[in-house]
Amino acid sequence: LHEVLDRDVGTLVHLAPLPHFIALNSNLHKTAIKRVVALGTTSVLMKSKSKYDFDRRLVADQLHAEENFIGYCASHNIEWTLLRPTMVYDGVRDKNIALMVGFIKRYGVFPLVSKTHGLRQPLHADDLADACMRVAGNERTFSQTYNLGGGECLDFEAIARYIFRHLDKTPRFLQLPERLLRLLLGIARV
Repeated sequence: LHEVLDRDVGTLVHLAPLPHFIALNSNLHKTAIKRVVALGTTSVLMKSKSKYDFDRRLVADQLHAEENFIGYCASHNIEWTLLRPTMVYDGVRDKNIALMVGFIKRYGVFPLVSKTHGLRQPLHADDLADACMRVAGNERTFSQTYNLGGGECLDFEAIARYIFRHLDKTPRFLQLPERLLRLLLGIARV
């Protein structure tokens, strides 16, 4: 990063998690950078009233990071745009769809929490990259925040069905109570 910032580069697209912006870019104002496009998350909107402490802490950390990002840019006359994507996937390295694909390939079944109705708008990484490039030079996007989602609102079952079809497999689901699934995920992480 420092090699790039030593050059005469005017725009930075910050792809690292927003809470790391200040630590990674504390000397940004000493460079030629006068424009930053950064990524946040729509979780600040969707998980603000979550019943889970982890989600509420995530929201608080992200909102604090947004304030720090905007404040830093404003105090150093750097034009900024904040993009808040939803579930970003590329199907290879992401922690959403790629994990689901791997699970379905390995076990031929996908666990679902009973009574889950939450919707997602998966956004492909290529579309997010395109959005970054489109706003980078567009003055109308300066000092603006945009929430970005994919073209469809889907629940996890619909996403899993799409993956099963893509893999030419018959959709098979294992309905689990939420507590049991959380316990199993906790064990799997260990």
